[in-house]
Amino acid sequence: MKTKKTLKPFTLEAIHITKGDVIEITHDMIIGDVVLAYPETLPVLQEIGIHCVGCYASTFESIGEGVAKHGMDPFMVCKKLNEVIRKAHPNNSQH
Repeated sequence: MKTKKTLKPFTLEAIHITKGDVIEITHDMIIGDVVLAYPETLPVLQEIGIHCVGCYASTFESIGEGVAKHGMDPFMVCKKLNEVIRKAHPNNSQH
Protein backbone atom coordinates (compact mmCIF):
# COMPACT_ATOMS: atom_id res chain seq x y z
CA MET A 1 0.00 0.00 0.00
CA LYS A 2 1.35 3.41 -0.98
CA THR A 3 1.53 6.31 1.46
CA LYS A 4 -0.55 9.39 0.68
CA LYS A 5 0.95 12.86 0.97
CA THR A 6 -0.95 16.10 0.72
CA LEU A 7 0.27 19.38 -0.70
CA LYS A 8 -1.79 22.36 0.42
CA PRO A 9 -1.55 25.15 -2.13
CA PHE A 10 -2.08 28.77 -1.16
CA THR A 11 -5.55 28.47 -2.70
CA LEU A 12 -6.34 26.11 0.20
CA GLU A 13 -7.32 23.29 -2.16
CA ALA A 14 -5.57 20.06 -1.17
CA ILE A 15 -3.72 18.11 -3.84
CA HIS A 16 -3.39 14.45 -2.92
CA ILE A 17 -0.40 12.63 -4.33
CA THR A 18 0.81 9.12 -3.80
CA LYS A 19 4.41 8.65 -2.72
CA GLY A 20 6.49 8.38 -5.86
CA ASP A 21 4.08 10.45 -7.95
CA VAL A 22 5.49 13.53 -9.59
CA ILE A 23 3.37 16.64 -9.92
CA GLU A 24 4.32 20.07 -11.18
CA ILE A 25 5.30 22.49 -8.45
CA THR A 26 3.57 25.85 -8.71
CA HIS A 27 4.06 29.18 -6.97
CA ASP A 28 0.96 28.77 -4.81
CA MET A 29 2.14 25.60 -3.06
CA ILE A 30 3.29 25.72 0.56
CA ILE A 31 7.10 25.64 0.94
CA GLY A 32 7.15 23.06 3.73
CA ASP A 33 4.77 20.74 1.89
CA VAL A 34 6.90 20.82 -1.25
CA VAL A 35 10.08 20.04 0.70
CA LEU A 36 8.31 17.25 2.58
CA ALA A 37 7.07 15.64 -0.63
CA TYR A 38 10.28 16.30 -2.58
CA PRO A 39 13.32 16.58 -0.25
CA GLU A 40 15.58 16.99 -3.29
CA THR A 41 14.21 20.56 -3.58
CA LEU A 42 15.74 21.63 -0.25
CA PRO A 43 19.27 22.30 -1.60
CA VAL A 44 17.80 24.38 -4.45
CA LEU A 45 15.83 26.55 -2.05
CA GLN A 46 18.80 26.98 0.27
CA GLU A 47 21.12 27.74 -2.64
CA ILE A 48 18.93 30.65 -3.76
CA GLY A 49 18.68 32.03 -0.23
CA ILE A 50 15.37 30.57 0.94
CA HIS A 51 16.44 29.32 4.36
CA CYS A 52 13.00 29.52 5.93
CA VAL A 53 12.22 25.89 5.11
CA GLY A 54 12.94 24.97 8.71
CA CYS A 55 11.02 27.82 10.32
CA TYR A 56 7.33 28.02 11.15
CA ALA A 57 6.61 30.24 8.11
CA SER A 58 7.26 27.31 5.78
CA THR A 59 4.08 25.66 7.09
CA PHE A 60 1.84 28.39 5.71
CA GLU A 61 3.89 30.47 3.28
CA SER A 62 3.66 29.68 -0.43
CA ILE A 63 6.67 29.48 -2.71
CA GLY A 64 5.46 32.64 -4.42
CA GLU A 65 5.24 34.57 -1.16
CA GLY A 66 8.57 33.31 0.12
CA VAL A 67 10.64 34.04 -2.96
CA ALA A 68 8.94 37.38 -3.62
CA LYS A 69 10.11 38.53 -0.18
CA HIS A 70 13.64 37.81 -1.39
CA GLY A 71 13.13 39.69 -4.67
CA MET A 72 13.05 36.61 -6.90
CA ASP A 73 10.72 35.48 -9.65
CA PRO A 74 8.53 32.67 -8.28
CA PHE A 75 7.99 31.19 -11.72
CA MET A 76 11.73 30.84 -12.33
CA VAL A 77 12.17 29.24 -8.91
CA CYS A 78 9.36 26.77 -9.66
CA LYS A 79 11.03 25.98 -12.97
CA LYS A 80 14.27 25.11 -11.13
CA LEU A 81 12.40 23.03 -8.55
CA ASN A 82 10.58 21.09 -11.26
CA GLU A 83 13.84 20.42 -13.11
CA VAL A 84 15.35 18.94 -9.94
CA ILE A 85 12.28 16.81 -9.32
CA ARG A 86 12.26 15.51 -12.92
CA LYS A 87 15.93 14.53 -12.60
CA ALA A 88 15.28 12.74 -9.29
CA HIS A 89 12.22 10.91 -10.66
CA PRO A 90 12.90 10.34 -14.38
CA ASN A 91 10.51 7.40 -14.70
CA ASN A 92 7.59 9.17 -13.04
CA SER A 93 7.89 12.57 -14.69
CA GLN A 94 4.54 14.08 -15.67
CA HIS A 95 5.95 17.35 -17.07
